[in-house]
Amino acid sequence: MRYTKNIILVPVNFSEYANRALKTAIDIAVKWKSKLVLYHVINIPDYSGLDEQARSVFTESVKETVLQKMKDLSFNAFDQGIKIDIEMAYGQPGPEILKYIKDENVGLVVLGSKSYKKMDEMLGGSAMERLLRYSMCPILTVKKEVALNDIKDIVYATDLGYSQPFILTELKKLQEVFGAKLHVLKVNTKDNWKSDEELEKQFVKFNQLHDLKNYEFKISNSETVEEGILHYYKSVNAQMVAMPTHSLVDASTDVRNYFITERIFLDNPSMFWSCINAH
Repeated sequence: MRYTKNIILVPVNFSEYANRALKTAIDIAVKWKSKLVLYHVINIPDYSGLDEQARSVFTESVKETVLQKMKDLSFNAFDQGIKIDIEMAYGQPGPEILKYIKDENVGLVVLGSKSYKKMDEMLGGSAMERLLRYSMCPILTVKKEVALNDIKDIVYATDLGYSQPFILTELKKLQEVFGAKLHVLKVNTKDNWKSDEELEKQFVKFNQLHDLKNYEFKISNSETVEEGILHYYKSVNAQMVAMPTHSLVDASTDVRNYFITERIFLDNPSMFWSCINAH
């Protein structure tokens, strides 16, 4: 069973995307009475011609600049009475963020993201894909600025197989904050087709485990899972798409299925929530 603390982690790189995520994280932290952690990873280039003293001076200068910028970002959170910490690390963003999540039992990561046009842009060394596939706590990616009370519809895409109770428990907490309706979506494809009656019975068992409230169960018939998800969330004008994901460690050999999460992410819903379905 997974255990997390009431900590919201916001990785910051001082971009407009990160600032957008911070606004959302502050709003959620106010509702949850969470501690907010601003986290920045300093990636110091390895200049072979730099001696240790020069490297130390350079590193300290970068650290002071980053610290001041993070203090400036924290003022809005302080004004709303939120407990906020500032943390820094040295290294590569993906591994360092994951280490902090694990060491501190972070409850939620709120991440800003730009809009990617192609999958190779997203996967080409981005910390984003690493977090989606390795983080043991939920990741909320903010792509467009949306007020919490404007989030009316969340589409949760599922195959109705076993999902850890932790996943739906965490999603329901966000649903409650937003006051949103949860659209539980099963995409029926020709390769894995079941009758509506079969799927209705499967959903009853699914909900006996997860006890969803303010929800609607929907079945979408489509050629592919991703096409079904994309068509449905656009048809209801949902502000957020949520999905359980599989860890890279458990990656399927069927790459087409494995990258469903990334394909939905690339379509740029305003918010995208994911959590690994693993023990």
